[in-house]
Amino acid sequence: MEPINTDEQIKKLLFSDPSLEFKYVKQIIDTLSSKPESDKRALQTKLEGHIQLFGKKVKEALSTPEYDNYCLKATQRLREWQQTFGEISLQEVSQMAKQTYLKLYHIARDYITPQSLETYTKQYVKGQDSYVQKLSLSIYEQYLRIIHPTLDFPKTNLLVYGPTGSGKTYAVQVLTDLLGINFGTVNCNSVVQEGIVGQTLTDAFSHIYKKNNNNVSSVEQAIILYDEFDKLFYSGYYNDRVLNELLNIIDDNGTATFTVDKVPYFFSTRNNLFIFTGVFAQLEYLQKKNKAVGFSSLRDEDESDFYNNVKISDFEKIIQRKELLGRIRNYAYVKQISAKHIYEILAHSEGSPLKEYYNYFQVNQIQLEITPEALMLIALSAEKTTLGVRGLKNILFALFADLMNKVGTEALTNHLVITKEYVKDTLKITQKQ
Repeated sequence: MEPINTDEQIKKLLFSDPSLEFKYVKQIIDTLSSKPESDKRALQTKLEGHIQLFGKKVKEALSTPEYDNYCLKATQRLREWQQTFGEISLQEVSQMAKQTYLKLYHIARDYITPQSLETYTKQYVKGQDSYVQKLSLSIYEQYLRIIHPTLDFPKTNLLVYGPTGSGKTYAVQVLTDLLGINFGTVNCNSVVQEGIVGQTLTDAFSHIYKKNNNNVSSVEQAIILYDEFDKLFYSGYYNDRVLNELLNIIDDNGTATFTVDKVPYFFSTRNNLFIFTGVFAQLEYLQKKNKAVGFSSLRDEDESDFYNNVKISDFEKIIQRKELLGRIRNYAYVKQISAKHIYEILAHSEGSPLKEYYNYFQVNQIQLEITPEALMLIALSAEKTTLGVRGLKNILFALFADLMNKVGTEALTNHLVITKEYVKDTLKITQKQ
């Protein structure tokens, strides 16, 4: 995770600011390499101020004709840049949207495709290619429903199964944040039936409603993720009642009700996308049972990852409600994250949890450096926890907590190097504690 040099920072700012004349932009880029570093830093500061001012104007112009003019300037900038400097990625366009407060789907329709969404998400989620591909298609369909509200499109409700900490929810967050699609989650482990005090299946809708200034249309186009979905399929009277409520919600022509300040709101769920996630530990029992009676091809070396051998028919034995299975269009499996992929997350992912620690030390004028050998040892330690990214975050805090407490003292220099030996010694001490 090398810091971006000044030249690259300037180019990113020039690309992202559509208020600058392109002739001026090209002139700066053509002469940039010959400028002294002091001039480059001064130019970077000037450009940062300029794009902040443009972003402020965009925020003030939302829902006015002037906002449309700003969007036209942005799309023109994209065309000019691509004609002069070559292909533009969705990642680059999203950076423009973030810095200028322009809505991505207003300026990037030519860049948003199932494949570009997949490529974008893989910068954050490592080692889950099949899941990311299926998820990207489902969310692209939802994006089309939002920008073409009078047209019908396929709706691919998705069931995602696999071990904890493997990116099931995070991948959805990455894509909904990118596209500006409203997203809510419901933890099925704590859901109660309607009419009983506690979390309900529609709480996520009410949160989205309030977040969007009491706008019902924002609720009707949202993506809802039901986490720990597998917990609903342990026998119980309340679970049966909850499942009946869920069937009404996720029906292709379904309706639902949420309550805000004791006032009920009725709405259609026809244009909602539903994603169901869970560990589904019941699948392991089914795999062992199949193997015991000779119906499985499960090999001894595969037993540590029984999900490899799961078939869609296995879910029929767990869910046992055909009307519910009929509303799930696709299935995706996420794997236990390996040390190799954890290393990639640390070293190369746009969402690397290490960024938080780089920022922490940087604002305290300390340059943090972590050797590749140290990163691999961290990754191997995280793999052993079998908690995926959750386990990784716990390890990182244990690794840096003491150093973070020493900020501002003479115990730390302005260049902090984390070595394999330091990781080994620190994690050993932590484990003893």
